[in-house]
Amino acid sequence: MHFKIFIAGALASCALLSACTSDELPLPEEELYAREFVKEFGLTDPAHDYNMAQSSGIKVITSAPTDLKVYAKVDGRTYLFAEGRKVSGTTAIPFSVPKGVSEVMVKVGNTIKTTTLGQTLDLRGLGRAIEGSETEDTTIDGLTWRIAEEAILPTTAVTSHINKYPEGGNNLLKGNNSFYFIADGKEHTFYPFYWNTNAHHCLGIYTMGDDGYAVPHDLYYSKSGELKYSTDYVEAIEKDVSHEIGETILFTTTSDWNSNIPGIKSEDSSDTKPTTILDVTPEWDGEAEKTYNESDKKFTTEHGYISKITYNNHIFTLYENVTEAYTEHISQPGNEGKWNKVNAQPAYAPGVNVHIKTRGITYSLPEGTPYGFYIKVGHYGSNLKENPKYDYVCFSHSLRNSRYIAKETYVNSDGINTDVNDRIRNHPWPEEMWNPEDAGEGFIPNESNAFAYASWSSAEMEGRTYTMFGFEDCAYGYFKDVCDLNDIMFLFEAGEEPSNVKINDPDPIIPDDEVFEWIIAAEDLGGTYDWDFNDAVFSVKAKTIVAEGEETKTEITVEPLAAGGTMPVYIMFDGAIDGTDACYHIGTELHSWFGDNTLSPINVGTQADATAKPLTFTVAGEWSLNSHQNDGSWTSASRNMGGFWLLADPEATVTGNSGTDPKVKTAGTFDGETHKVTAPQFGENYEAPQMFCLTGDWQWPKEEKNITDAYASFNDWMGDKAVKWYGEGATFDESLIVKRTK
Repeated sequence: MHFKIFIAGALASCALLSACTSDELPLPEEELYAREFVKEFGLTDPAHDYNMAQSSGIKVITSAPTDLKVYAKVDGRTYLFAEGRKVSGTTAIPFSVPKGVSEVMVKVGNTIKTTTLGQTLDLRGLGRAIEGSETEDTTIDGLTWRIAEEAILPTTAVTSHINKYPEGGNNLLKGNNSFYFIADGKEHTFYPFYWNTNAHHCLGIYTMGDDGYAVPHDLYYSKSGELKYSTDYVEAIEKDVSHEIGETILFTTTSDWNSNIPGIKSEDSSDTKPTTILDVTPEWDGEAEKTYNESDKKFTTEHGYISKITYNNHIFTLYENVTEAYTEHISQPGNEGKWNKVNAQPAYAPGVNVHIKTRGITYSLPEGTPYGFYIKVGHYGSNLKENPKYDYVCFSHSLRNSRYIAKETYVNSDGINTDVNDRIRNHPWPEEMWNPEDAGEGFIPNESNAFAYASWSSAEMEGRTYTMFGFEDCAYGYFKDVCDLNDIMFLFEAGEEPSNVKINDPDPIIPDDEVFEWIIAAEDLGGTYDWDFNDAVFSVKAKTIVAEGEETKTEITVEPLAAGGTMPVYIMFDGAIDGTDACYHIGTELHSWFGDNTLSPINVGTQADATAKPLTFTVAGEWSLNSHQNDGSWTSASRNMGGFWLLADPEATVTGNSGTDPKVKTAGTFDGETHKVTAPQFGENYEAPQMFCLTGDWQWPKEEKNITDAYASFNDWMGDKAVKWYGEGATFDESLIVKRTK
């Protein structure tokens, strides 16, 4: 009942009794506690919730018996709340999580998917390996892809790339040699762009399966001759372009280094255009570079000056620094050009206005899916699409290669074929991370942490930055200290590349199986009313277990944390432990559980350094920490602390357990002066709270230190359950709380 009604009734009863007799009848301890509580904290909302837990859950759909775990992040840390064991079909997974948690992570193998509370998560199809195809809008195992329209791209990015990764050199530790992704759910398109190899390849995307194994998706078969090029393609342009002071404009001029360059004025001779713009005469296949600054400029333009000139592969590239803001109108007619297949190595043609026409792959994956790229390499077979004899597989994340490179899958010249996909599917990923620094300057190929076969870098094309990734396709052991990482390259359109690339990271961090800790703290009925709520403090860790063909159950671990009272107190539980619904006492008397029989306060000083052995038991049914119906011997109304309560100062000593070996025992009846410290009820039968259920980061007050002094916002929370009164961001007096040592 409401405090107001409760107190008025109590006072009326006292007045009536005093009129009939002079003897004073003592109020029950529960009523005295309620009166003192009102004096200290005032009247509170009958609907106020003193439990930080919320009952929730999700449903999962699986196509085959599947093991899974359910995690949630709480204040930046990840905790385990439930397990599914060999579940199939549609399965409900109930659990309790802290208020404020709205989503959970479901881990199947090494795949982690996120969903909101109360939702159904479809986990069907994870881990099924199947070859891809080049059909439109194909979706297999969550990967959706289609052939993209042809793109026309200039070859200046190739120049940028091979300048960074020269042919025949050891290019390890240039760019990034190990990468994978966490899918963002969006579409991304990549294009084959360059290769310098005699091998045939199949490029694919691998995802992580539900059992920790790779799921390969073969997507793009490539060989020299597939790209087309045009030396006279000119894109039609009609636009206004504004340039700001300090901007650098890149433009390519001519392949004839000895010709005049339109629009440039030499500071050395105002009437004569330069016949050469470099101090040296570059060889036909050579390269040169000249850099100027504003104080030493040699060539001026209408709105600035040339700050840098480079020559490479018959192309002059000029860098114009703008010193005067202006807007220019660009108008240029288009020319489709004549497209030819690239048959020579490398797979692009140099020259003025050279562009490549290429078809790409557009793909998408469900958000949160770990994935990467691989190539299957065939040196001895024909087109791999027609004759799929792979020699080996190279993965973008180098850690994969320590398991799957040639030593596992190599096919020698006699054509003996190994089922590479089967190899991939039947070898789980190693767990150790790869560190590029371990490779050293010389790269030692026989060390498992140096299996780098890929690069992730960028290239400039006509003033825009494009992302490129590529592979080395030589077999492990053959190239030794030569890993040029330029044998086959793919390019993402500027701004269309995946934004969440993981560079040189280990595999996605799989959460530890640390079960979330709750704290139940109580004020006993000793009559001191110091409101420190440390008279009995214990932790509860609960993990729901849902197993195919079995009743849902919850594994609960209880550990004493503090015993600030000086009277005997027992942790009690109402529920179905190991299938038997009854009233239980958990462990022994709280002080003796710590190994102390003096009933002196424990762990309520400066720090909590006394420890007690945890006790684990299993509760049948869909147990919840904040909503528990008791059908056992103690016929009380619905409680909201998962069936936990305290037996304080019983008339008879409860025996049968020792502090060194606590057990769960069926309790008897409790009459006479036995005091029950129970969870508060709501509504018309509202009671003053003697117990709080809090998250594990709560620190209880020291002995005889009022909780309102230790936590400044406690009274505010009593009036508004949305107030954050403890934990990160809350105000507290550190000198008044107990510090846990573990």
